[in-house]
Amino acid sequence: MEDSAALPESAGGSRRSALLQFLKSIPCSALGFGLDALILVTLVELGRIHYLGANALSFIAGSSIVFVLNLRWVFPRSEASQRSWEYPLFLALAAGGLALNSLFLWILVSGLGIWYLPAKVGAACAVFLYNFACRKYLIFRKRRNATGE
Repeated sequence: MEDSAALPESAGGSRRSALLQFLKSIPCSALGFGLDALILVTLVELGRIHYLGANALSFIAGSSIVFVLNLRWVFPRSEASQRSWEYPLFLALAAGGLALNSLFLWILVSGLGIWYLPAKVGAACAVFLYNFACRKYLIFRKRRNATGE
């Protein structure tokens, strides 16, 4: 394993920054998941909506909260000029997360017979890394100017 102290400051700083962003994204995603799960249960139990349809609606609501938290706290340095396309890109990438989430949910519920709520937890955990990587490297990445800064 490499010693980060032996790396140039920019490389070590970049690693520390990525780790801090990852750690900050955990409570943001937990809050988003809490809203997602609350809406899911409400739609399934009270609204009598099929768990996969309810999952799509709840996932969008939870993801929107996560987007705002990511914008404000996890990746606050993205340039204001990018704002007009960040949310549409976020939603497009979230659609991929929703597809993966729904696939895992379907496999766990319909395939393995697990109750939809614990299955939702498992599906959310499985999709967390995909979502973080998309946010960090595709949506909120730091733009370089013409001088490479």
